Parts: sequence; structure tokens; C-alpha cells
Amino acid sequence: FQIEGRPEVARADLPLVNWYDCGPQYFQTMGIPLVRGRWFGPQDVFGSPPVAIVNETMVRRHWPDGDPQTGNPVGERVFIVNQETWFEVVGVVADTSPFDPRTAVEPEIYWPLEQFLRGATYYAVRTAGDPGPVIPAVRDRLSSIEPDLSVGALSTLEERIGRQLVEPRFQMLLLGLFSVVAFVVAMVGIYGVTSYAVVQRTREFGIRRALGAQTGDLLRSVLRAAFLTSLVGMLLGLAGGLALTRFLRSLLVEVTVTDPTTLLTVAMLLLGVALAAASIPARRATRIEPTECLRQE
Repeated sequence: FQIEGRPEVARADLPLVNWYDCGPQYFQTMGIPLVRGRWFGPQDVFGSPPVAIVNETMVRRHWPDGDPQTGNPVGERVFIVNQETWFEVVGVVADTSPFDPRTAVEPEIYWPLEQFLRGATYYAVRTAGDPGPVIPAVRDRLSSIEPDLSVGALSTLEERIGRQLVEPRFQMLLLGLFSVVAFVVAMVGIYGVTSYAVVQRTREFGIRRALGAQTGDLLRSVLRAAFLTSLVGMLLGLAGGLALTRFLRSLLVEVTVTDPTTLLTVAMLLLGVALAAASIPARRATRIEPTECLRQE
């Protein structure tokens, strides 16, 4: 598209915008608020000057002020190349969430359905309660308007969004299962390594107990070693995770791959797991009898 009054740009370098044609009550039906300007009206029909409404993201990117509340594209004209038509912007509406939560909101432009011919369209119906019982009535109403009209599948907005989310939900399920397995393996591994270290230090613990070491001293010694080992492993894991974040970028929604809150939470969780897994062999070390330790080779 090209905004009137802006410097000429080669067609290949022109910015892109997603376009939709809709009826005059579409925005009210879908609950999309008007930010500036006006809605489409009964005067916006075939043969009248083409008009359009843009979303907030388009205003931020392509109008100098960049603020949908104060930047005023209303009254300006936009040329849509594939329509070969100039549209006057008459309003700005709020952004809407994309069906795929992994994608960002893009610039969007709407124009009245009544101004251009269309071979097919969607009807959006807003209900006060459960939409299920209303579906047969909608189908009957459309058939009464035009008996030869081919009506496609009717579904709720939640169902349509749900179909879009099948793949990301499956991916998140797999990631969740792998995370649980990794979590359990980490606990077992830390417990095994710590237990082995305690066994290797049995004589040391016996001698220290014989020389007057207190239970707390031995407990802190075992937990300190487990903590330091886990800390080194956690730092190496974070470094490796940050190096592989580009593979996870497409799977994340409303969170960055380097989100400090998420990374800190995971780090604290892993350290907590390490200390919990090490607590059992640590308590075992505090119950070692010096005479038993000294009899071992």
C-alpha cells in the first residue's frame, strides 16, 4: 500500500498490510472498540467513495505520531495496490489477537463489504448465552433469505481458535513431558552422585565425628558440596540453553527466550531440587558411628 502524500516507493519496497472486508456491524459484533473516527455506515455502499478503517498497529508503524490515541490518520487516503483503489481512512479500531498466539499483531485495514463484490463471506453472530442452540436458527434464517445459498460449517469462535491451537498445544505437551522426565533424571542423578560422594567420604566423616564434629557440621559439608556442584551444572545449562534459544523462539507466547523471571525461577527450582535430593544422603552421613567408620578399609 501507499499513503497519499508520501514519497514514491518502488512497488517491491512498498509496506504490506492484511486486508479484510466486513459488514457495518462487524466491529460491534466482535466487540472491537473504536479508537478514533467513525464506524462504517449505511452510506458506505457500492458506488460511494471507498472508505477504510485501520488498526492501532498500522497507525503505530506508518503514521509519524505513532500513537493511535493522538496520531490522526483519519481523513488521509491509502492506495491498496492489489485492489487498485484509493481508500479514505475514516476510523481506527483496537488491535485484535491473532488466531495463532505465536504470531504478532500485524497492520490491518478493513473496508465495507458492500463496496466490493464478493463470491463468498463469513457471518459472525453474537449470542447472549450458549451459542449451540442458536446454530440451527442461523442456518434456517440464511436459507430463508436465499434457498440456493450454500452454507458452510457453523462453529463457535472458541472452536475455531481451538483448531488453530492444536499444534502449539501438542508441542507444549511434548515439551512438558520432556521437562518432567529431565526433572526426574536430574533429581535421581544428583541423589546418586551425592550418595556416592558420601560413601567415598565415610572414613572422613567417622574421623571428624571422633574428633568432635557436630551433626550440623557434617550436614553443611555434604549440602555445600552438592550445592556447588549443582550451581556449576546450572550455569553450564543456562549457557547451553541461551545458545539454543533460537530453536524455541517460535514456541514461546508472550515471553522472550531470555525472560529473566523465567530463567531465575527455573534456576531456583533446580537448586532447590538439588538440595532436596542431597538431603537424604546428607542426613545419612550425620548418623555414621565413628567406630564403624574406623573399622572400614
